[in-house]
Amino acid sequence: MMGDMKFNFLCRRYADDVYRFARSLMGNDEDAADASQDVMVKLWENIDNISTLKGKAWMMRTTRNHCFNLLRSRRRVSAVFVYEDSIEANHPDASIAEPDIMAEASEIRQRIDKALSQLSESHRTVFILHEVNGMKYREIADSMGIPVNSVKVYLLRARRKLQESLESTGQVP
Repeated sequence: MMGDMKFNFLCRRYADDVYRFARSLMGNDEDAADASQDVMVKLWENIDNISTLKGKAWMMRTTRNHCFNLLRSRRRVSAVFVYEDSIEANHPDASIAEPDIMAEASEIRQRIDKALSQLSESHRTVFILHEVNGMKYREIADSMGIPVNSVKVYLLRARRKLQESLESTGQVP
């Protein structure tokens, strides 16, 4: 019964994070939902071997590995970055958003997606885990199996590369 409680706790606590991360890697809702469900099945199968304290790191590492395996099997080269839709956040009724604002947001998103696709898998993963999922350096290090200092270096390099790429397209002053 203890495994059931731990599984329920980890699912409730991190299912949204798993989905968002899978969505950012897979690029669409359907694949992200499938990948998230697969991660939950793996969690259930391995629940007795997972520490509650390390559950988030295990789930993020498993999500990353599963998504990359799916992408490789489909011969996709790069993952897609997904953002919180600022237009929806500012305009809950999307129909009131101005068409020119929507077009500009779409163009900016495409440029950022392109810049992110130029990052290495490791740099992109660290960036997404930190900036989108809000994970701490230690959690990222645990989930990727790398030292904390490497996480810091990858994040710094990812930010610099993104800034350079966006500056060259005129998106950042």
